[in-house]
Parts: sequence; C-alpha cells; structure tokens
Amino acid sequence: MNKVLVTFLLTLAFVCNGFSQEEKLSSYSFIVVPKKFNFQFEEDQYQLNSLLKFLFNKHGFHAYFDEELPDVKRCDGLRAEVTGTPGFVWCRVTISIKDCEGNLVYISEEGKSKLKEYSKMYNEGLRRAFESIEALFVQQKEVRTLKDYKDSSETKVEETKLPNQKEDPLHLPVAKYANYTKGGKSFLLRKTMEGYSMYEESTEANDGLDYIGKIFVVEGVVFFEDNKENRFLASFGTEGNFTVKKESEVVLYLKN
Repeated sequence: MNKVLVTFLLTLAFVCNGFSQEEKLSSYSFIVVPKKFNFQFEEDQYQLNSLLKFLFNKHGFHAYFDEELPDVKRCDGLRAEVTGTPGFVWCRVTISIKDCEGNLVYISEEGKSKLKEYSKMYNEGLRRAFESIEALFVQQKEVRTLKDYKDSSETKVEETKLPNQKEDPLHLPVAKYANYTKGGKSFLLRKTMEGYSMYEESTEANDGLDYIGKIFVVEGVVFFEDNKENRFLASFGTEGNFTVKKESEVVLYLKN
C-alpha cells in the first residue's frame, strides 16, 4: 500500500511540475535559436540549429534565428542554448532555455546517442533531448511587435475617454498651483474651494506673496475680483493663459 501511495505521489508531482513548466514557457511569445552553439565550429553545423528551430515551431513555440526576429520587446521572449558532449560511448545533448537576463527557465532531459558519425549522433541526441520539451505541450502566446504595443496603448487611451466626456469649455486650471508672468513680474494662482486666489510675488510681503484678487465662476462665466472688490470679466485660453478684461485694457497673464 505504501509503495502504491509513493508511486501516486511521485506521479502527481511529475504531472504538476509539467503543468508548471508548460505555463511558464507558454507565458512568453517567442524563442531565439542561435545560429551557432558553443561546441560548434561553424554556423548551423550538422544542421542542429535548423533542426532545433524546426522542433520548437512544430511544438507550440514561435522560433526565430536572430536575424529573423521582428521588432519586439526582447524580454517577451526566450533564448535556447544547446550543450553537446561527445564521449567514448555516448554523446550527451541538453537544451537550456533562458530568459532575456540569462536566467535559466527550463533545462531538458539529457538526450543520448551511441551513433559514431557526428552529424547523426548530434541529431539523434538533440531529438531525444527535445522529447522532454515536447511532452510539456507548450503553446506560446501571440508575438507582439513594438508597433502592436504602441497601437494598443493608443487604443487604450482612447477607450478611457467616455463617449459623452467633454473638455472643460472654460479651460480652468486643474492643478492646485499655477505660475504666470506679466510685464516681467511673477504671479501665483492657488486653487481654493470657491475658485482661485491670485498672488503677485513681492519682496515686501511677509511670505513673499501679495494677494491681488480672486477668480470664480458664476453660471458658466469667469470673473476676476481684485483686492479692492472691483469685478471684471475674465477667461482662460486653451494654452492656460489668463485674461482679465478691464474697462480700458485687456490684461494678459502668460502661463509658465
């Protein structure tokens, strides 16, 4: 009974681990296969690189050589590495899969071959090593280019705008503080519960600010009332500039 239980638990652990590895590899959108592995003397020697790319594409991956890779985010994908160690009896091949920072994500079971001819030996070893990857049933998600991300971002911004949402026709400042200039002097606008208070920077004032008036809205009309309670029509432009229409002149405050 104990042996049956142990066997069951080991099988369950193996299956759960397989699901975990499949989920991890499927969360990426592509894998890059180098044209030359460290043990090779030339690109695609023994057609190993082409074979590995073929196997990845056949079994749920989106595999590319470096020069084929579209304009993508590098960390959306993985990179494959292969180690091949010929021995007196066996040639041993393993496939490592790493993320964009070189961290190991998955390593295959060791694929072994007794064949003596190098091209056949490495091909057989690679295929056997890949069997453990094939068993994961990976299905990588769709490859997204940088353009896809940009288009998606622009669409998302557009979608966040409600259909009936309208811009403030009065162009009132939304920030708590806003800075303005006029005739070489500096002014500060401070948002209040009633509207805005306006100050002129002054070395003579105790706190460096001299109150010159307030701004408020009545039935969709903007007014400026100075510190002597004189009231004038006023407005904010699309660029944030503030205008006061006095009887004899129009005073313009430029937003910094």
